[in-house]
Amino acid sequence: MASFFSAQFSALPWDRVSLFVRRRLEEIAGLVAVAAAALLVLALASWRAGDPSWNTAAAGPVHNWLGQPGASAADVLFQTVGVAAWLVVVAALAWGWRLVSHRGLGRLWVRLAMLVAGLVLATIAVAGIGWPGAWPFATGPGGVLGQLLHARAADLVTGWGGAILVDWLWLAAAILAALFLLYAIALGAAEWRAMGRAA
Repeated sequence: MASFFSAQFSALPWDRVSLFVRRRLEEIAGLVAVAAAALLVLALASWRAGDPSWNTAAAGPVHNWLGQPGASAADVLFQTVGVAAWLVVVAALAWGWRLVSHRGLGRLWVRLAMLVAGLVLATIAVAGIGWPGAWPFATGPGGVLGQLLHARAADLVTGWGGAILVDWLWLAAAILAALFLLYAIALGAAEWRAMGRAA
């Protein structure tokens, strides 16, 4: 009997089983990424500066669509990286798409590093551009990170070539951010077309 089961198991196409399991795990990871992006969209879209959160002591109900967790998550993101928080949604959706469609992410640690670098540069760009109208935080639309890094970069640029270069600092940061983020999200022209057809 033991030899019979051993023969049956040895006859299984283990390469196919391994491929099947790996594909299912990729699909699950992709769906988790898409679901996380969807939740983040809800949290960011319904964010109000006056909602009670970890960093804001306020009375009254929470207006965020995801309740207290959503209000706190959105508050932390907007105060840290400002409007660049929306780029996290883009990256999560792109990664989810690639995983569900079995295109893979390649070296994930490189993608993560490029995403972080792109986010940091994006905060500098947004801090340099400013925001039409009033921003609810003193840190500005680039968040704390953007405010601090833009000020530091402006000091360095002024020392190199004068104050006139500061006016173009946001553009240089935006171009670099776009390059880093395009690599981080791992979508080529074919993927963009495929996503457009799927939509």
